[in-house]
Amino acid sequence: MRKRRPKGILDRMRLWKAVFLLGVSFLFYLLVLSPHGGAVKEYSARAIAVLKEKVGQRVSPPARSAPLRAQSNTTTLGLPTDLYPNSPHIGKLLKNIGYISCFSEKYGIPIWVAYITKYPFAYDTAKRPSEFITDYRVNSPEHSDYTRSGYDRGHMAPNYAIGRTYGPEAQRETFYMTNIIPQRPNVNRDQWRDLEQFIANDLAARYGTVLVFTGPLISEDMPKLKNRVSVPSAMWMVITVRRSSGEYITAGFIIPQQAKNKDFRTYLVPVDKVEELTGLNFFPKLPDNQQHILEAPRNVRLLN
Repeated sequence: MRKRRPKGILDRMRLWKAVFLLGVSFLFYLLVLSPHGGAVKEYSARAIAVLKEKVGQRVSPPARSAPLRAQSNTTTLGLPTDLYPNSPHIGKLLKNIGYISCFSEKYGIPIWVAYITKYPFAYDTAKRPSEFITDYRVNSPEHSDYTRSGYDRGHMAPNYAIGRTYGPEAQRETFYMTNIIPQRPNVNRDQWRDLEQFIANDLAARYGTVLVFTGPLISEDMPKLKNRVSVPSAMWMVITVRRSSGEYITAGFIIPQQAKNKDFRTYLVPVDKVEELTGLNFFPKLPDNQQHILEAPRNVRLLN
């Protein structure tokens, strides 16, 4: 014989059934009979869509990615590809609003970076982001890779000059980790900063436009931060301007991580010296005689 349920359980079941039927009836009234039914339907649809999105994110989070820009022979810099340096190292070209980075996934730092500073400036500088930005276009280092390492996150394309020339979004892009190398704090905040400020505030004001190539001095025996980011022994820079006469003038700099002299002019060298130490070939499409003129020692007149 089938056992009867206790009376208390039956009463609770009847109560829940009544509540359920009452709820269904009320919902039917709201959605169909009520004069506000359309609004309720719309609200319900929005609520369901939001719920689906949140559940979907929990199950399969959206992949983070940096904005990719259209690839072409020139960037917004107006820098033709035939001006890119030839390099003995393999790198991936990353084109941004205000600069180009040839980034090495092997070393975790850019091989070279190119940017153009133009004067008069069109923008004010914007607020710096709270952290440096992982660049998901490549196997990029992260902000934390430098934490407590004793090294600054040193910009190659400077946030000040890029921000003043190309605007706040371009300035933000200079904080991509693919634009960063480890720099000793004293060099990053003294000689390197002073050289960047000289380019932005002196040379650009004097000549209108300054083309800059910059990067680390790469070698196979570089130590690494967290076995991921290579630490170069020095940084280099090659600057080119055009005088009103039409003559081009260039100058090179090599600043070691252990630089002692505070004056960045101490580290001025001919461009062919930078080529010798880096293995890069600047202005590779120019005829040899024109390359020689640009790279010769006499062009240190840039600083006069």
